[in-house]
Amino acid sequence: MLGDNDSLGVGDVGKIGNLFNFDSNNDGFLDKEDELFSKLKLRVDNGNGEYRIANLSDVVSRIDLYDFIKGYDKSIGYDGLTLAQIKEYRANYHFRKIPDDKKLSPYVDIRAFRGQEMSLFPPEQHYKEINKKDIRDMFEAYADKEGWVNLKDKEVNEALFASGEFITNFAYKKTNLAGVEVLEEFKVVDRLDNGSRPSSFYDGLNIREFEEKYSRLHNKSKPSYEEQYKEAFTKLYDEYYEAKNSFMGAKENLLNNELVDSEIKEKVESLEEPSQMSAIRQKFHSIVGIEFSEERLERIKNALDDPILSKEVAAAMQDAEAVTSMRLEKDGRILLRFESGREILVNELYNETGELYITKRGDRAGISLEARSKSDEELSKIDFSEYGIRQGEEIVSLKDIGAEMVQRLVNENGKFLGFAIQLAGQKQERIVENLYNLYTIDHLNKTQSFALEA
Repeated sequence: MLGDNDSLGVGDVGKIGNLFNFDSNNDGFLDKEDELFSKLKLRVDNGNGEYRIANLSDVVSRIDLYDFIKGYDKSIGYDGLTLAQIKEYRANYHFRKIPDDKKLSPYVDIRAFRGQEMSLFPPEQHYKEINKKDIRDMFEAYADKEGWVNLKDKEVNEALFASGEFITNFAYKKTNLAGVEVLEEFKVVDRLDNGSRPSSFYDGLNIREFEEKYSRLHNKSKPSYEEQYKEAFTKLYDEYYEAKNSFMGAKENLLNNELVDSEIKEKVESLEEPSQMSAIRQKFHSIVGIEFSEERLERIKNALDDPILSKEVAAAMQDAEAVTSMRLEKDGRILLRFESGREILVNELYNETGELYITKRGDRAGISLEARSKSDEELSKIDFSEYGIRQGEEIVSLKDIGAEMVQRLVNENGKFLGFAIQLAGQKQERIVENLYNLYTIDHLNKTQSFALEA
């Protein structure tokens, strides 16, 4: 597969995995909703030793990126090692020689060795909400005497993130800079705590007290969370304009060169951005959590330069630091504490399932967070074929179950409780916790076969 290349060259996509870089809205599909989809091209073998170039959008209307990783072994965590092998290796760390290419310290978060296939997809498509009873049970089992679950404790960390067949993770709900509710996965902590302290100066301190005292003594010059974000974003900002200015200069030189053929000039004239743009878009999304645009680049840069807005903006971006501990509050909310010491309260936690949500028909699904904030009037206007509910182990559309009306359920304080669904011919409503977005894959995409050039 090729980019929309020419003498300046967007270049070959190369490995199939790089297709994920073109998924600009991060929904796990390549289609018209992605900015560069119309510019992707296929090199098609005519069967006589010759090739022709075709627009990808002329061949398929959508590509499901899950097709490229189906069948992977989720138990393989790192460099060909299974989860069981990683655990065994860490347990015997001090009793064996460590090969240079496999330095698995027992004090590094086990999630650092997880396979990354599922992380290529939005958490909404492979996470589920943890019910309140399981939340209470988790805190009863792993919280210290002060109620904190210490995710930097080696035994707690492994019990929560690698107790089953595969390495899992937590996520929480937040509102991103586009004003959309999304799930945010916990980042991997930099190093686990083995229970020791550097000196008797720290004896008797719990992990949070230790971190705060250590930080006061040794990290006085360390920039704040907002300052670190501003530094990373400013670097990206500068990279973008350096690439853009270099590209525009090269483009102008080609267009003004009398020796360049007119046909080539026409192609050059149609180019709008440099070849580095794909990497910059991906980096922007990884930092900010939303699609790239120059307008957003400028707006976020100005907000981070504002001492009043910077804290709010940084909190809405994708987390740059790990959750190190959490505590269950009396009102049922969960207090998350991050490496920098900042704390936030969340209403619920989500846990990774290790699988994408696939309907009985073979379509993809994902938890619909935006449905929770819709009014009853807005819910009455949704397409019932594009939203579904969990029914046993299956996810089925509202249309297929004969839904006639959907309403939000809230308590007296306005807290969301679930959805009430009225079914045709039935007096009793069906109550569900979540609605799911259904991603119907076009028939053409299911049946069309074509070769991608690696």
